[in-house]
Amino acid sequence: MSVLSRYLALTLSACVLCLIGCEKKSTTPHVLGPPPQRSTSTANAVDQYRSLHASLSQEMIDLLDKERGELSPEMLQLLQSEEVQAAIVSIVETTKLTTCDWGIDYSDGLDTDLPHLGDLRRLTWLLKLSASLAMEASDTQRASECTASIVRLSQHVGGKSMIEAYVAIAVLDIGNTLVMSSADQWSKSERNLVLAEVLAIDQTDLFDGDAKIKWEKHAAAKQIGYGPSDRSQFDKVRANMISDLHDVIALLEQ
Repeated sequence: MSVLSRYLALTLSACVLCLIGCEKKSTTPHVLGPPPQRSTSTANAVDQYRSLHASLSQEMIDLLDKERGELSPEMLQLLQSEEVQAAIVSIVETTKLTTCDWGIDYSDGLDTDLPHLGDLRRLTWLLKLSASLAMEASDTQRASECTASIVRLSQHVGGKSMIEAYVAIAVLDIGNTLVMSSADQWSKSERNLVLAEVLAIDQTDLFDGDAKIKWEKHAAAKQIGYGPSDRSQFDKVRANMISDLHDVIALLEQ
């Protein structure tokens, strides 16, 4: 799907995301914490993500798109296969890679195709499902590892367009939700594992939002004669997410 077609749905996405943290919250920054987990490999995470997504059966892809990360008896059966369990382990390890270059050519502006967004969305849902099942089985270590992986994956979305910033925020919100529902059952070391990844996120310009706003405004003006001049919607979404991150950090630091 192109940036332009996604652009038309941007307002709706923004309205949904604005539900994140609508109440006033503390804005006190947190800067200290354990180091995040990172691989020493110089491999490009993109190659791994594409391979992992390609390994998913069409049945799994269709079910993920239909249920959007919710658990059903059909999904539970698919998740129990050795192939899917191995894929989830590989996703966790791939998120630890420091290099993630999607190699997208943005010369088509708003007509640029962004197929990786659907792939990352499905991989995120797999991690969410794995974390939820782990909590049901009292496997808090696996749950915290999958949650930390979701936080890392949000930083691998990258890109230049606003929709990519919104997708990254939506991915991170899934991680935040898992933290708020489960972290009180994690050990201190498990909380620290996720805390390290949350603290690694640059809250001064979340997911390079400022640069994405400028690129989208320029691309829209060039292709359709005008660019969006009101950035307040994204600023609100970003501020709410940062506020949520402070709540997440406070819980993980307990």
